[in-house]
Amino acid sequence: MPFEVIGRDAGLVVIRIRGRLSYAEWEAGQRAAQPLVAPEQVQGLLVLTEAFEGWERGEAWGSLEYVQLSDAHLSRIAIVGDPAWREDMLGFSLAGMRKAAVEFFTDEAQARAWLAGHLPD
Repeated sequence: MPFEVIGRDAGLVVIRIRGRLSYAEWEAGQRAAQPLVAPEQVQGLLVLTEAFEGWERGEAWGSLEYVQLSDAHLSRIAIVGDPAWREDMLGFSLAGMRKAAVEFFTDEAQARAWLAGHLPD
């Protein structure tokens, strides 16, 4: 499964992305994650990538629906992955163009520390 919702962990919504991601898989994953983004609190999003191969070409990747639904409730987004994907991942996640701060890490512990330092108690 290319998009897996792991769940909530210490104030974080955690997802894992593997392989080549299609738009249909991305949409289904967003729908599965949405109930975990609690409207009553601000949270962080931890995106773990494993053996990521990119996005399916020719798909309609222009939808901003998830960004609009989740941004009010996300303070920070940390993406963990291979440094070769850093720029593409930051661009895909709309880093610098959304309310939530977005950072890329190669180490999950560093990503969790960055997220934990900026979440409400």
